[in-house]
Amino acid sequence: MQSPFQTTELGLANNTQKVFLIFSPDYTATRSIKVRESDSRFVKKLCKRTVALFQPLDVLAKVLHLPFIFRVRMNDVAFYKQISQSTAHRSSRDCISNFVLHNPEFFKKLVLVAFDANDKFHYKACWILELVIEAKTDWMTDYLVNFCKIIPFYKHEGAIRSVSKICLFLARFHLEQRKVGKQFLLEKQLQQITETCFDWVISDTKVASKVYAMYTLFEIGKFKDWIYPELKEILQKDFSVHSPAYQSASRNILKRIKS
Repeated sequence: MQSPFQTTELGLANNTQKVFLIFSPDYTATRSIKVRESDSRFVKKLCKRTVALFQPLDVLAKVLHLPFIFRVRMNDVAFYKQISQSTAHRSSRDCISNFVLHNPEFFKKLVLVAFDANDKFHYKACWILELVIEAKTDWMTDYLVNFCKIIPFYKHEGAIRSVSKICLFLARFHLEQRKVGKQFLLEKQLQQITETCFDWVISDTKVASKVYAMYTLFEIGKFKDWIYPELKEILQKDFSVHSPAYQSASRNILKRIKS
């Protein structure tokens, strides 16, 4: 098996911090990894090759006592394994999303998993995709047609939560583009997102997904006059039977609609 970890560059999110390089040119011949700190001091950290090969990025970072991994050369199989082994913890999602942000060639691979609702790990890919799109919303440009087609068909609550938040990012980015005379979302795509978000608000989806859907509709309603009356009626209906989190978000949106 070819090692997915060849030349690995690690560092902290803050660029002022030290940058680390890991060298493992022949993983079959050594069980240790040499770490270079800055350009002067060298330290050697023992790490079984199986850890380097098969553990999630955040676990490898802990082994090396570092919080983030910036670049790792890995193959498609290894990348998929990172997705499958990821967790809902922010540190886990941050590791892989940071990797994708610094290695854009893996973005398409992430999207393919996230868009395949039949893949048993698609919801994990959605968790990661959410963080990537938050940082690079324009990266979705080539995938908007498929994204808007599939969003009504997500069933996993974890996936819906992330996808509803991605819809919010897309709506806000669309507004930003409108201000400079550009178009991000096509009319049909706006319609698909709007209809799906209304469905999420009135269905039995989790509160977090409902809230993101509400705010997405609020953003789109800034240039679609018919949305606010519909949204207002839905939010006011059965207001008292919903959770405090739902009520808080509804109250905030209703206040902003009236102002």
